[in-house]
Amino acid sequence: MDAGQIINRAARFSLKAALSAGLIAGTILWLFSHGTPWFTSGMVSPTLMGRDLKPSGLLDGFPSTVTVLAQLAVAIGYTLVIAAVVTHLRGMWAIGVGGVVGLILYCFNFLVFHLLLTLNWTGTEVPVIVTHVVFGMVAAGLYKGLAARKDMMTQDT
Repeated sequence: MDAGQIINRAARFSLKAALSAGLIAGTILWLFSHGTPWFTSGMVSPTLMGRDLKPSGLLDGFPSTVTVLAQLAVAIGYTLVIAAVVTHLRGMWAIGVGGVVGLILYCFNFLVFHLLLTLNWTGTEVPVIVTHVVFGMVAAGLYKGLAARKDMMTQDT
């Protein structure tokens, strides 16, 4: 396999595309809070990147709004990291690497929750891992699509 099929040396990082991809991916993963449509939405059970923050059924408006804003902030931060890594990769390579970066970001996420809240590994971590991997793949795909669109628009002018 030729390196030119994997790497695009001419690609440049696009902050606007990364921010847009982060907002879109964060919203999608808020709606599908555990990375799949078979779990409850972030509207029903407040989650932060797949991690349930409180039991379902306990809803109060203000903390839920804070959770949504935190979800979007984390999503943008994650996407900036993912976009920086996949900028020079092409197509499916970028999406695959995005999933791997999502898994690495999960490790950091778990470490933070473990240190701050003394969270221990349980079976409930599997949906959080899935969320991070799916988020990485979705964010990478969105970023590459938005960045390519920006490149095409600047070439036309």
